[in-house]
Amino acid sequence: MNKVGVYFNLWKGEEFIPYAINQIKDYVDYIVVIYQTESNYKDLRNDLSSTLNKWVETNLIDEWVDYKPDFDCSENYWGIHNELKKRNIGLQKCLDNGCNYLLDSDSDEIYNKVEFKNCIDEVITGGYDSSFCKMITYYKYPDCKLSPIENYYVPFIYKINYESEFKPIHNIDFPVLVDGKRRIKSKVPLVFSEQEILMHHYSYVRLNENEMLDKFNNASSRLNFSNQRISDILNSWNNFEIGGKALIGKDQEFSTKKTDNLFNIKL
Repeated sequence: MNKVGVYFNLWKGEEFIPYAINQIKDYVDYIVVIYQTESNYKDLRNDLSSTLNKWVETNLIDEWVDYKPDFDCSENYWGIHNELKKRNIGLQKCLDNGCNYLLDSDSDEIYNKVEFKNCIDEVITGGYDSSFCKMITYYKYPDCKLSPIENYYVPFIYKINYESEFKPIHNIDFPVLVDGKRRIKSKVPLVFSEQEILMHHYSYVRLNENEMLDKFNNASSRLNFSNQRISDILNSWNNFEIGGKALIGKDQEFSTKKTDNLFNIKL
């Protein structure tokens, strides 16, 4: 019997998780949140344990894990090291609960329920051990998207066993460009088209400027961003109006368009 497990990587952005789960809950068998009150760079946040316990009590999730970051390596690798450890804890939790397929997700990633169901079925019935899709990135508001969509992919569903592991793998071994901290060795990939499925990424949608600054200061890719670049992005974000230019990443600028608030997100 095939079972699909979901792992949510949580530092901040918990406001998106209920929306994400609402779209996929009918098609997955187990959901775990790996959460931390101390970031990968030693920042602290308000404790969420009461919220997470309520999510368990109301059957929104099955369980959560309080992750304590490991700083026993060079400071340059704290982000990458801890993110890989968190993802592997999520993977093992899914395996221990009988799952043989995994959706690895960050807190601000949402899928359309119809696309999700259709594509999971295709992965399983087609005998694929990995799958990938593109994403729509939203900027500042849940009804504002970057245009065109990024030339970048996110792993969708992996087939997993007790030999599976998130680890640094050269992207040359993958059919598309994906995050280096979200790679599991696989042999039979399926790359979905934009028409089949898209991940809706609320990467630049946050409650306020402080939450945006926290996003960059504690990202596993923090070393990729100079202080000046972060300052420029925050200045752009603060003064942004839909239809204007959006600064993202190390050196990118995108046009933006108003779109539907597909999941009725309220922040």
